Amino acid sequence: MNPTNNSDQSMDGRPIPQRWTEKEAAKILHMSVCTLRKKRKKGIIGYHREGLKIYYDEEQLKAYHNSTKVDPK
Repeated sequence: MNPTNNSDQSMDGRPIPQRWTEKEAAKILHMSVCTLRKKRKKGIIGYHREGLKIYYDEEQLKAYHNSTKVDPK
């Protein structure tokens, strides 16, 4: 397969991560968009900004999810 024809790879061959909008990410994390924005503004969850739009990728959502994990005692 020619990497230049694969929409899942950047020009240097690295995979391009899937990104979700605030609304989509909030749904994935089972929270409101307002709560997600508050967590983003407090630096609790990472994000990408493209112009005025905010996006979240899989690694950022996983990192947040793992940070909220509570193990039994």
